[in-house]
Amino acid sequence: MKAVIYCRVSTEAQEEHGSSLESQKDACLLKASELGYEVQPEHILLETWTGASLERPLLNQLRELVRSQLVDAVICYSTDRLARNPIHIAIIAEECEKRRVSLCFVSEPLDSSAEGQLIRYVKGYAAQIEREKIRERSLRGKLKWCKEGKLATGGVPPYGYRRENGKRVIFEPEAETVRKMFHWLAYEGYTLYRCAAALNSSAILKRNGSKWINTDIHRIATTPTYKGETYAFRYQAVEPKNPKRELRRYSKTAHVIRPENEWIKIPDATPAIVDETTWALAQSQLRLNSQKSKRNRKREYLLTGRFKCGVCGHAMVGSVKKKGGKEYGFYRCIRKVNPGFYGKCASHLISQMKIEGLVRDKIMAVLSNPELIIAGITEQTSDVPLVIFQADEILLKSQLAQKKEEQDRYVSLYGRGTIPIDILDEKMSKVARSITEIEANIKELEKRKGLTLRSNARSDNAVAFLQNLNKKLNDPEVISLSLEALDIKVILQEDGTVRIVGLLPVSREPGQLVCAKSSHW
Repeated sequence: MKAVIYCRVSTEAQEEHGSSLESQKDACLLKASELGYEVQPEHILLETWTGASLERPLLNQLRELVRSQLVDAVICYSTDRLARNPIHIAIIAEECEKRRVSLCFVSEPLDSSAEGQLIRYVKGYAAQIEREKIRERSLRGKLKWCKEGKLATGGVPPYGYRRENGKRVIFEPEAETVRKMFHWLAYEGYTLYRCAAALNSSAILKRNGSKWINTDIHRIATTPTYKGETYAFRYQAVEPKNPKRELRRYSKTAHVIRPENEWIKIPDATPAIVDETTWALAQSQLRLNSQKSKRNRKREYLLTGRFKCGVCGHAMVGSVKKKGGKEYGFYRCIRKVNPGFYGKCASHLISQMKIEGLVRDKIMAVLSNPELIIAGITEQTSDVPLVIFQADEILLKSQLAQKKEEQDRYVSLYGRGTIPIDILDEKMSKVARSITEIEANIKELEKRKGLTLRSNARSDNAVAFLQNLNKKLNDPEVISLSLEALDIKVILQEDGTVRIVGLLPVSREPGQLVCAKSSHW
């Protein structure tokens, strides 16, 4: 008589007593010998797969042997090795019973009576409960690590980092590339494609030696890790909607982002590669790039991402209406497109032809005298050298360190009995207020520094564009290039007039280009 042996573990590292593949196999072979069954080498099935699924490659092979009646017995170490779900155990047991194939377990007898089936179900249910307990204990351990400021999971560290003692450390060769990406996005207005192309043309490759693509840049640019924030449980494993393979070791192979209130912050686990201001400006640029994207757009709108409603401050978006069999383009406030979500707005509609024609005329008028514009931009460019920001930052950080030392001194004095508790509370409260104020000043300084860098970078780009204007005048995209280089923004005011703002030194009359730097939208 022939038998098939089935052994299973959930992970390759599982070495619990009676659960490792080798120990299961040895026990099953001994059981087969005791019962007088012959086991062919090809009928020893060792599988590493989750027990929660009935669809497993080697289990399917076992069931096919049973259906074909090529074996007389199925031998498994225990019910939970065969399956975790009691219903799955019942299905396999019924298949064996119909073909008169014995189902044997090493650690427990199988009784086919009603009482035996009940006991089998209860044991299977207990195995399922144990699986949930293992999951809960694992989760509890991960949470403990997070609270201690350590990373809860293994895996490959993000680009720009290496791992040491449960924390991430900056790996400078890669971190320098990350800083370039953020600088291009935040201060030079690059697109994802342009960032990838710049890195590839400079022969800067990914960690695995392949070239950069848009999604690589987007993943890095949108991950808060790079500004020094580390979160556990940002993603949740789910079953994919359209799985590529019918049989998978684990069913939940896709990941979706959890609600932000479910994230767990891990303090001091990751040092920042870029500051918060640069990271925030990069997010703004990504949103602007998304608005300007030509994908899925049947009609081109010159002012996409550059046109604002002066009544409510929301974006003016391109729309189309049909009249007499013809299509007419116009701009309207996004609150008019979806008032149920954004609320209502009393702003006007404006013809696409009219507003874009006005912008083209005004741009071409001022481009006729680029030297005057360059002079005006140079005047507007911040003359605050970066060394001033750096000096202020050093001073504030020194003051912060002094205040923290002062806190330690008061605690020490109280510990020696030199000052009473009420004096300690008063002094500590005063120092804490000073620390909060200094930290706020540091953040404000970083913000001003970032905005100055961005403003100066845009001014430099505008000057470079204007200095090479003669080469671009015949370019059909000259207007689009001008809007980008001169940071042009358009505002439809409440009275229906249009205000155009940018790096352009001209009049302040309604409908004219205004001498002011546009704010970052």
